[in-house]
Amino acid sequence: MELRVILAASLAHGMTHALELAFAALLVRIGAEFGAGLSLLGVIANVGTLTFGATALPSGWLTDRFGPRAVITGALATAAGFAVVVAVAPNLVVLGTALALLGAAIGLYHP
Repeated sequence: MELRVILAASLAHGMTHALELAFAALLVRIGAEFGAGLSLLGVIANVGTLTFGATALPSGWLTDRFGPRAVITGALATAAGFAVVVAVAPNLVVLGTALALLGAAIGLYHP
């Protein structure tokens, strides 16, 4: 049982950071796809990072209230959904909104 918990926690933690850093790794390609400059893409990236940090604060309270399994499951399921929206975003507004919500979801997991 310990091994399963360690493996699940490690995979979830890795997925959280992969989702956090994927936009930065693809920034130039995304800019070319949408015809956006690096300044605008930087603003969009910062919104996702800010929501990542902002939801870390209430995650402790949520975990105390609903339990760690429910918070982690909810955070990862929500993150998966918003990752799909990010992948199919037709414009920068949808992309920015989805990245902000993705950041909020993975911010709940991390602490």
